[in-house]
Amino acid sequence: MDSPELTERFVSLASVDNRAIMFYYRYFIVPIIMKHIKPDDYMLDLGCAGGVILTLLREKGYKNLYGIDAAQVLLDRIPDKTIPTVCDNYLNVRAHYKERQFDAATVFNTLHHLNSKDEYYQFFENLHYILKAGAIVMVKELWDGIFYKTYTYFMITLRVAM
Repeated sequence: MDSPELTERFVSLASVDNRAIMFYYRYFIVPIIMKHIKPDDYMLDLGCAGGVILTLLREKGYKNLYGIDAAQVLLDRIPDKTIPTVCDNYLNVRAHYKERQFDAATVFNTLHHLNSKDEYYQFFENLHYILKAGAIVMVKELWDGIFYKTYTYFMITLRVAM
């Protein structure tokens, strides 16, 4: 996972004007999410930061939303305080969520925070643990990380097999 210095740099970047990010997610990303995830599904946003996805989905009537992020200062910016959040490392999801708890998960701009093959294995093993059979996982990542370019490099949707 990231060093405290890198986390601080991300927090400062994420604190800059949020309007462009909200526009991008509202009109491009959330409609894609809504094609795959139902309003009553239990969904976890891993790396939720300031809760842009959670906030926009709540506006669309989604009920069972959860978020986890490593930066409390970003979680504190989520406007809807009824959305349950956890401040912890993404590698520790088993400590906070039950086995087979979620119908869906979003992993957006998060994987670049993992530093080794072992961390990737641990991340996906833990993700598999908290997802129900047939769950949807949506992964979106940035090319070279957020500090270099700010466009989507890839976005995939997977259905979890058990």
